[in-house]
Amino acid sequence: MAQAYHSLFGLRLIGLRFFTVYGPWGRPDMAYFLFAEKMMRGEPIDLFGQGMLRRDFTYIDDIVDGVVAALFCQKPYGVYNLGNCRSESVQTLVECLERSLGQKAILHRTDQVAGDMVETCADIRRAKADLGFSPKTALSEGIDRFAQWYLSWALNR
Repeated sequence: MAQAYHSLFGLRLIGLRFFTVYGPWGRPDMAYFLFAEKMMRGEPIDLFGQGMLRRDFTYIDDIVDGVVAALFCQKPYGVYNLGNCRSESVQTLVECLERSLGQKAILHRTDQVAGDMVETCADIRRAKADLGFSPKTALSEGIDRFAQWYLSWALNR
């Protein structure tokens, strides 16, 4: 579509696909945020797929770097994946939250939801080549930053 609109109307179009973005001020409907809320209230967390589903967790600062790079991209059109280029289990996410929040999770392991992806992992080769995109934040580091923000936010709401 980007190529077609560029060819037909001369529009410069850059599309970006984000992969499981997390971090401070994130969406409260995302797993990491919901898990933190439930952990701090002592409520059980539903771990679909027994916690073995894998996601390409991408820290917000890395996404912002990719968006800024796309603004300055000289290509007339393109679609780019912005992700961490590494999939990690939801179980690993919970373990990072436990360490960062200092709170043990109560886990309720369930089967995978029909239609849910087993694994997501961004192929960022084009974003790296055309945008210079290179994610820098490991999940454990990003969750530490989120937890610091979350604990302060939760205390003041």
